[in-house]
Formats: sequence, C-alpha cells, structure tokens
Amino acid sequence: MRVTSLLLALVLFAPAALLGAEPLPPPPVPADAAPSRPAHGDDADDADDADDADVTARLDFLVRRLDAGRVHADHWARGWIAFYAVSAVTSAGWAVDRARPVERTDALVGAAKSALGAATHLTMISFSADRGADDVLSLPRDTPEQRRAALRFAEAALRANARDAGQRTFWLRHASTVLVNLAGGLILGLAHHDWARAGTSAAIGIGVGEAAIWTQPWRAPRDRADYEALFGAASR
Repeated sequence: MRVTSLLLALVLFAPAALLGAEPLPPPPVPADAAPSRPAHGDDADDADDADDADVTARLDFLVRRLDAGRVHADHWARGWIAFYAVSAVTSAGWAVDRARPVERTDALVGAAKSALGAATHLTMISFSADRGADDVLSLPRDTPEQRRAALRFAEAALRANARDAGQRTFWLRHASTVLVNLAGGLILGLAHHDWARAGTSAAIGIGVGEAAIWTQPWRAPRDRADYEALFGAASR
C-alpha cells in the first residue's frame, strides 16, 4: 500500500515538472523604427494614419495571443476544480464506510484537503486568461479613439495574465501546499500513531498540490516579452 501510494505521488508530480516549459515560437524581431518628423498639414494626417495602423497591429497581436492561451487556462481551472470536488466527495464517502478509526480519519483529512483545494481554485475561476480575448472583442473598435481604448484594455489583460502565471514560482504557494499537507499528516499521526500512513497521505497531497501549481497556464510572460520586443513599450 505504501509503495503504491508513493508511486501515485510520483506519477502526479512528474508530469507537472515536465510541463514546465511550453514550446512557443521565437520572439519576433522588431522592425526598424522610422525617424520621427514634425507633423504639419498633410503630414499630420499621415502621422494619425500611422498611429492608428500601429494601434491596429498591436491589438491584432494581443487578440491572437490572448485567445491562444484560452483553452489551457479554461481546462486548468475547471479541471482541477472537478478533480478536487470529486476527491472531496469520494473521501467523505470513504470516511462513512470505513470501520477502522485510522482509516476514517485518513479519509476525513483527505476530504478536508480536497475541499480546500476546490475552494482555492474556485477563487481563480474568473482569472482573465480563461476568457481569452472575449472582453477585448466585446469593446467597440470603430474609431481610432475606441481602438486605442481597446488596446489599453488588452495590454492590461496581458499584464494580468502574466502576473497570474508568475504565481507558479511564488514561494508562498509552494510553502502553503507543503504546510497544509504536513498538518494533515500530523493530525493523522498524532491521533492514531500511524506515521507511515501519515507520511503517505502528506506525500500524495504535496504531489497533487504541486501538480496543480506547475500546470497553471504559463505562456503569458512570454507573450508579454514578445509583444514588447515587437512593439516596444505599452501604448499611451
């Protein structure tokens, strides 16, 4: 039983570690910027047209990149919620069905940890990456002013996605995963003095928690770097 459980923890954790780098196309090379010149008369119209063309190009790029991350983000959020919810219900059922006190406690601890995992992911279900470019495309883009407003919104969405992706390496998320599962193992060990079962429970919980963290959508920081390499700083 212990060997099987530890193998399960390894199976759960190893794919997450292997998923740490998503293949993406190399960053685009920015075109040489045209020298600036004063805008007078017809030149002012030309400058306005050039500005709007730049806004349109930026917006098209962002819409494509925001939509490219939609499927992964949606599957990650809803998939882990479903996993934790099923695990919580199943573990609670086992707690009722088990005759040995140590098994009931083990199942109850598992149900509590799974419920916590589901609640944590529920708070992230509305994070912007799983909406793709829908919010941007819902904005009016008929005039240059409207397109500039949509661009500012799209840039903010990309920055938010990049911040969310940065949570994968945020030490506090990993530390909390370890501490919660060690606490569950400690409860089991102190209550029934079955430290082997307690260690197995903690190891599986840590493996699952780390898998959830490392499979979180990760492409937004690269998308942001590509955007800045192609277009320079954010629009004003």
